[in-house]
Amino acid sequence: MTKSKSKSKEINLPTVAENVDVVMEINSLSDTIEQGLATIKSMSVAMFRPFAEMGADASYMAKHPKAEKNNLKHTVRNYFFDVCTLAVVGQSGADFLNDKKFSRDAEFEITEGTMAGQTKSKHYIQQQYGKLLNKIKKAVADDAKPEKPEGETKTVNDDFTRFLNALAKAEAQTKKGKPDNSIPETVNAEFAKFMESLPDLIKAAK
Repeated sequence: MTKSKSKSKEINLPTVAENVDVVMEINSLSDTIEQGLATIKSMSVAMFRPFAEMGADASYMAKHPKAEKNNLKHTVRNYFFDVCTLAVVGQSGADFLNDKKFSRDAEFEITEGTMAGQTKSKHYIQQQYGKLLNKIKKAVADDAKPEKPEGETKTVNDDFTRFLNALAKAEAQTKKGKPDNSIPETVNAEFAKFMESLPDLIKAAK
């Protein structure tokens, strides 16, 4: 277990190796369907829980300047950076990425992780583990957002409402002392007549 100190308290953290398989599974899940998002969130939150108990939040997974004095931020960032890298390209790939003699365009034949069997540049690999880390970071951040009060629903405008809103904006524009010319002057007079001809019910709903 990785040990980290928070003030006078010593806290045990899971090793990177313990969560590589978890992150590989998260990587395989689609974040464009509801079921996939729910699973990604539950797995990410469970993995992040030991860090949250130390006072960390999703922002701690972001890249921090070397001058950052909060050691927990560096601990969290380094942990998830390492676990995502190993999940994507394994230890051999991580060694390649850490070898400074290879440029960002240098290619590597990947034999481990979710990208096994591919030959990709260092820069491309960095993009992939970056996307994976952000996937986890977003899931943890979304879980921390306060839930809407029961019964509160998101307002969704239908086509008719959007039509009325567009008319209202256009009418307001024509009545400005200094219009932005988005409504041609040649149209203003006819538009005004059109608005006058609208049924009272529609005008009231606007």
